[in-house]
Amino acid sequence: MRPALFPLILAVVLCGCGLLPQSTDDDQVVVFDTAQRVAAPDIVGETIDGESLALADHDGPVVVNFWASWCGPCRDEAPHLNAVAQAYADEGVSVLGVNARDDLANAQAFSSGNLRYASWFDPDQAIASGFGDASPVGLPSTLILDADHRVAVRFFGAVTGATLGPALDQVLAEDGRS
Repeated sequence: MRPALFPLILAVVLCGCGLLPQSTDDDQVVVFDTAQRVAAPDIVGETIDGESLALADHDGPVVVNFWASWCGPCRDEAPHLNAVAQAYADEGVSVLGVNARDDLANAQAFSSGNLRYASWFDPDQAIASGFGDASPVGLPSTLILDADHRVAVRFFGAVTGATLGPALDQVLAEDGRS
């Protein structure tokens, strides 16, 4: 291995679950203007519980969270995502997960006691890559899809209700829901 690559590889390894560089909060949130939004892929697949799940079956805005059972920040944000799912259900917002780069048994064990929403099982990250330029680049990542299922906001790193709430309120206001 070339000596110049060692610091780069070490930095990537030390960045944790997300494999993201250290950055400010401004770098971790991208808000897309309506004209710049890309459509989410037509996601149809199997959940970690073996059920069929289709994005098209969910009307209105959707929060899509990419997670893995082995990712500490993913575990930390789970209660916040549950709270958002409950708080915004009456507004027509759905919360869905995408379990990536994980073992099915570990994903099921974590989900059964910690998540109150369905998650696709996507060990090869095919769902994430379907988002093109709006794809998440690490774990955890969260996308807010507008009512037309276009990517309105992309978060890198763990989210909380305090970070998701204002962004969701803005997306809901665009559609006249809030």
